[in-house]
Amino acid sequence: MKKCKVKKNGWITMVTSALLMLFGCHGFQVSTDGAATSTAQLKPSDQLNEKDNPINPKSFKPPIAFIPNRGLKNSHILFYEPGAGHTLYITEEGILIALYHKKTAGRRVGDSKILRNIVRLSFPGANPHPKIVAGAPLPGTVNIFHGNDPAKWKTGLPVFDSVTYQDLYPGVDLSVHGNQGQLEYDLIVRPGSKVSNLRFAYDGVKTLKEMQSGDLQVVLEHGSIHQKKPIIYQEFQGKRHQVDGRFVLLGKDNQGRYEFGFDIAQYDITQPLIIDPVLVFSTYLGGHAGDSGFGVATDNAGNVYVVGETVSDDFPVVASLQPFRGPSVSTIYQDVFVSKFNPSGAQLIYSTYLGGEDNDYAKGIAVDSGGNAYIVGWTQSVKFPLQSAFQLVNRGRGDTFITKLNAAGSALAYSTYLGGSDLDIATDVAVDGIGNAYLTGWTTSTDFPVQAAIQAQNGGWNTHFWDDAFVAKINATPALVFSTYLGGSGIDSAAGIALGPDGDIHIAGQSDSFSDLPGLPPGAIIGGAKDAFMSRLSSDGSTLKYSFFIGGSGSEGAEDIAVDRLGRIFVTGATFSDDFPVWGPGNTNLCIPLISCPFQMTRKGDLDLFITAFEADGIHGLYSTYLGGSSRDEPTAIAVDWSGNAYIVGQTESTDFPTIRALQTTLKGAGLPGFTAKDGFIVKMDNSGTSLDFSTYLGSDGWDNLEAVALGVDGEAVVSGWASDTNFPTAPNPPCISGTDCPFQFNNAGARDAVAFKLKDIPDNDVCGGAQIVTTGTYRGSLLSASPSGSASCGNSASQPDAWYVFTAPSAGTLFVDSCGSNDMGNTDAGVDTVISLHQGCIGTTANEIDCNDDWPSGLVPNACSGTDGGMHRDSASKIHLLAGEQSIIRVSRYGGNPVGGDFLFHVTFQPDSAPPCTGDFDNDGDVDGSDLKVFNAEFGRNNCSTSSPCKGDFDNDGDVDGTDLNKFNLDFGRNDCP
Repeated sequence: MKKCKVKKNGWITMVTSALLMLFGCHGFQVSTDGAATSTAQLKPSDQLNEKDNPINPKSFKPPIAFIPNRGLKNSHILFYEPGAGHTLYITEEGILIALYHKKTAGRRVGDSKILRNIVRLSFPGANPHPKIVAGAPLPGTVNIFHGNDPAKWKTGLPVFDSVTYQDLYPGVDLSVHGNQGQLEYDLIVRPGSKVSNLRFAYDGVKTLKEMQSGDLQVVLEHGSIHQKKPIIYQEFQGKRHQVDGRFVLLGKDNQGRYEFGFDIAQYDITQPLIIDPVLVFSTYLGGHAGDSGFGVATDNAGNVYVVGETVSDDFPVVASLQPFRGPSVSTIYQDVFVSKFNPSGAQLIYSTYLGGEDNDYAKGIAVDSGGNAYIVGWTQSVKFPLQSAFQLVNRGRGDTFITKLNAAGSALAYSTYLGGSDLDIATDVAVDGIGNAYLTGWTTSTDFPVQAAIQAQNGGWNTHFWDDAFVAKINATPALVFSTYLGGSGIDSAAGIALGPDGDIHIAGQSDSFSDLPGLPPGAIIGGAKDAFMSRLSSDGSTLKYSFFIGGSGSEGAEDIAVDRLGRIFVTGATFSDDFPVWGPGNTNLCIPLISCPFQMTRKGDLDLFITAFEADGIHGLYSTYLGGSSRDEPTAIAVDWSGNAYIVGQTESTDFPTIRALQTTLKGAGLPGFTAKDGFIVKMDNSGTSLDFSTYLGSDGWDNLEAVALGVDGEAVVSGWASDTNFPTAPNPPCISGTDCPFQFNNAGARDAVAFKLKDIPDNDVCGGAQIVTTGTYRGSLLSASPSGSASCGNSASQPDAWYVFTAPSAGTLFVDSCGSNDMGNTDAGVDTVISLHQGCIGTTANEIDCNDDWPSGLVPNACSGTDGGMHRDSASKIHLLAGEQSIIRVSRYGGNPVGGDFLFHVTFQPDSAPPCTGDFDNDGDVDGSDLKVFNAEFGRNNCSTSSPCKGDFDNDGDVDGTDLNKFNLDFGRNDCP
């Protein structure tokens, strides 16, 4: 293996795997049983009786938090992290970990004891006095009331998500943080620094072992610590490139410590390198048994709601209305679950079981403007949770239920059965702006509850084909506003429901009623054994406006329906027909592929999916196309964005399913003996139906299915489904912060888990996706080969070529940019007349254009142009104020009347805002860090401050260093911008 070489224009981020994996997490090797807290004086041989150190096991831990040392006697400890089964201490000398192992010594209660391992991770040859700074603050504070002396009580202590050793080695920082209940440390190696210098040493361990998998096993007296093999990659131009690397065992040093380092293969030295561990987020969700997601929705704040089914007794519950699975008589009986994620997918706002003593099935979810969730499905339970129900009993083999859950997930606004004496299955739900819920499905009951019905009787009652669709509307009371059968003499079932902008109700499903499906035009008949159908009702349910079949001579079924803001209707389903009707913007016999032809005009496999779109009148077609490969491809759901682009999810067995701009280009599902591989897919069909904006497999080595899709307020697609594999793609992968931006659950906890993810599409012309990243400095650019992708029209440049850049503010301040025309560079061409526009956000459009300049504005002085510019005014300059971390999109274009010339110089400068004074920078080194913390700790509690005996921490000059001063210190602790 070649050693890596790092030049000054490259930097490395090394994220190790788990420093410590907690109980219940995948791959855990340390035997721990709960929470415990202690001091740094613990010895490996120490033992505690259980009553002295109670254990409180929890399956799902809160985010790991670091607390500054205010209440411990040992002043060497700067921060500590009291976790489940361990306590971690941050000191200048290294990281100290106290691990607790419960051992049962006898059969009687109280006979068990707590054994401890004390492990120190130190850094041979490192800086003996690194700066130790806290990361981002977490919500909440810590109070320590120890003893009966109030002067020694500590209140309002902040908690942080990480702690960083700055300049631990020359050019190297080390950050300790949490990730999915695991402690991890990241190494950030700056340009010119050597990876070979990095050494780590474990003290208090029996040995180190490199496992066959490349993982590092730290063998302890009681148990072990397991560090996963580093996964190393470089990320640039939106792509990740893996680099080989491994741990290297270096043996014992002269102090008896076990040392190790890293060996990294050759890589691109001009690009960043990240060791260890892009989807906005992707997470498993489940317990040890079987869990599946079947519905997904978002609210106006970007929160993501997932509904599904679980047979796991340890499904993750948070702020739960029902914390336990229903009291079933069999472990195979299942409950519904409802989970609400924050927008990053890192935290569960709430997660709850919902069910009774028998099987309960979830099929759909919708969310109103207040964040209330409406869940539908069906249940065999006679003790399903009810609230303000208009039907109090389960009347048949299985009844529909609809449950409205408040925004906090803490109470049922209402919950009711809806059904007759046989089987009644709700499949989908929609909600309007005033909280009316609309649900659809199918029923075999001849006494299904009807109200103001357009069809009061089951259409198959006299043929004994008793499957009819139903549609119902329930107001916020709740009361049944209307409820109706919808079906002919055959078998009819509805799968999807959507509301149009006019309030009309659209449903889609499957029918084999030959010619008597209600609402059909005269003479309409079914095309094959079964056809997809679409029906439209008025918002009050009083009028069936139309119904029609969609299909060829084979069999079809519609799986879902969506309506866009203009009222256009989109249906997806599956077809066995070779003559399924397809059409596009142009004549299908004379059309141009990818321009006016339907995307796919023929069936390629046994079962292909279809996407069919209509104008708002439901009569005139927009497009209709097949989509699939040479095997079976089945859609499950569809959503439509503001522009009429359709997002479809489902499952495929095809190895040649069409992919473009794919996250995953191949079918990975390995399948089982005698079974076919199956992966999920998500596609985005453009609004003309002629091409795919993107299409990708999503899955891994088991079976995967994507069951539902919705679009958030940000236009990003959120998807739920299930995975039976252990390596379904999750995101973001480390480096990330547990509880902040990491996936909620990295691993499949059982035989099958629900999955949920958010996918952001970066269009080809998205300047943020393709922009060159710039910092302060001078850049040379060219417009000779650029295309006119910008929509801004400043300087008459709308049709001119553009070069795009993106700058991220390191702190609050003002960004200055300027450009020099090409004859300032000594070129012989006529000289490009540059135009600069600054945009706040993506994509760079006229709407988010903050400033535009064609020639030098007053008040700005050129940085590096030749000065006179020959009097031709070809130079431009602009500025924008940014907050810390905020991005600006910079467009350099050419003036509309200057079609020649292409090269330019581009200068970037940044002027930070003046920072306010720091409270607590006692050593005046520009930051409030661990050294200042030591000073404040030494002063805290003094009450004799005076001019003759001043106290460094008496910020309010009241003669003592108390809680008020502590709060002031906490506010600035961690700042590194002190003037």
